[in-house]
Amino acid sequence: GVCDDPTHPNASTAACAAGTDATDCAGGTGPAPADAANSCQWAFDGECDDAAYPHALTSLCAAGTDTADCAAGPGPAPGGQTNSCQWAFDGVCDDPTHPNASTAACAPGTDAADCAGGPVPGDAANSCQWAYDGECDDPSFGHASTAACAPGTDTADCTGGGSTAAAGNDSCQWAFDGECDDRRFFDAVTGACQQGTDASDCRGLQMRPAQQLVGNTCQWAFDGECDDPTFPGSTGACPIATDDFDCMTPGPAIK
Repeated sequence: GVCDDPTHPNASTAACAAGTDATDCAGGTGPAPADAANSCQWAFDGECDDAAYPHALTSLCAAGTDTADCAAGPGPAPGGQTNSCQWAFDGVCDDPTHPNASTAACAPGTDAADCAGGPVPGDAANSCQWAYDGECDDPSFGHASTAACAPGTDTADCTGGGSTAAAGNDSCQWAFDGECDDRRFFDAVTGACQQGTDASDCRGLQMRPAQQLVGNTCQWAFDGECDDPTFPGSTGACPIATDDFDCMTPGPAIK
């Protein structure tokens, strides 16, 4: 019910190419009365702003008020970029051409929403605008750096699982194999990578508490086997004082 042909005198938007919205433009002027499904001020801008849609670029519109834009699918983001990368909408910028990129897991121009910053659509536990910046902003955590977020909305940063700075890079030969190989993370499958070199595979996993990481910088830490050569019966695979958890904890490493 909205004329979107920029060549028509009654056009409300320029969302359509010239001559491709004949029915709407022949029916009168402006939007149809009570067009609640597209009542957001950002409707018909070619960008989905309804966070109820997984491919939304922003949450500027209330649910159900940007239907035309969101029903069209992911589509291009401003500047010709898209969100077609498999890692899009995870809160981490993976476009190597972006100055704030944490990894190079995506092809250039395919992780627009994450690289633009802000929360991941539908992720209530990380809905603060400052989520995924590597800094805890939830005042309910004793180690919070700021109180910029409401309690319960910066979970990844405050628990360690969302800090890409702590996660590191993807220089390990086993990076991008879909398996976390950094034993600093509770659910790591192996310790095949040096700590901080398998960031993309380990994304989203909870990192061990900071105090537990002290003295455990060896890649074989947390594998349930003592590798510090100063301990009797150890494998000797780790430098001295880099495998404290395994060497000082009875039994296998706890999960």
